Amino acid sequence: MIPDIHGHHFRVSDAQWKYWYETFEIKGVPTFMIINKEGKQTARYTGFPGVNAIRKAINQ
Repeated sequence: MIPDIHGHHFRVSDAQWKYWYETFEIKGVPTFMIINKEGKQTARYTGFPGVNAIRKAINQ
């Protein structure tokens, strides 16, 4: 873990990572997904797109 990156960080096992990778089709790290109240993915970013892009996706 990198001390200068703030927020919550969790270590996962190889089995957990494989499940997420396959289930959510993760192509790179970081991957950000916006999920609406109905459980539908409404936005997805591989790499950090910036605060404004994420904020816009959440507000839509």
